[in-house]
Amino acid sequence: PAPNLARLALGAGATEVIDRAAGESALLVAIERATRDAQLKRELAMLRARIGDAAQQSLIGRSAATTRLRETIGRAAASRAPVVVVGEVGTGKDIVARLVHDLSDRATRPLLTIRCAGTDAAALERELFGCAPSEGTRARAGLLEETRGGTIVLDDAPALPAALRLDLARASTSRSARRVGASE
Repeated sequence: PAPNLARLALGAGATEVIDRAAGESALLVAIERATRDAQLKRELAMLRARIGDAAQQSLIGRSAATTRLRETIGRAAASRAPVVVVGEVGTGKDIVARLVHDLSDRATRPLLTIRCAGTDAAALERELFGCAPSEGTRARAGLLEETRGGTIVLDDAPALPAALRLDLARASTSRSARRVGASE
C-alpha cells in the first residue's frame, strides 16, 4: 500500500515522498528543494509573461512561425552566447535584436547599432576595437570595451571585410579584444 500511496501523492502534486525513517535532515533538504523549485517556477512564469508581453507588442501575428520566433527570442535572451539575427531587408531584424537585448540580463547595459555598409573598414575597426597609444596619440577604448556587458548590433555585417568579421567573431567568442596597434 505505501508505494501506491506515494505514487498517488506524487500524482497529486507532491514534489517528493520521504520515508518516516529518513530523519529530520532529509525533511529539511526536501523542504529547501521544494522552496527553491517553487521560486524557480515563479521566476520562469514571470519571465515567460515578460517575454510574451514584449513580443506581443513588437511582433504582430499569431502564426506558428511568429510563435516560434517569440520562443527563440526568449531562449536567445536567456542565453549568454552571442546572437546572430539574419533576414531579408525590412523583415524586422532590428526589432528582434532590441527584444533580445531588452529581455536579457543585459537590458540595463548599452545597446548600440552600428551601420557597417558604406563605412571605412579601418575607421570602423578603430571605432569597435579602440586604439593603442602611438606616437602623438593616446590610447582610446573601443565600443566593444565601452559596452562591456551590453549589446552591439552590426547592421549589414556581411558588408565588412572578411578579416574584420573574423576579428569580431573571435572577440565575441573569447569575450576579449585587442586594440588596434596593440601587441597584447
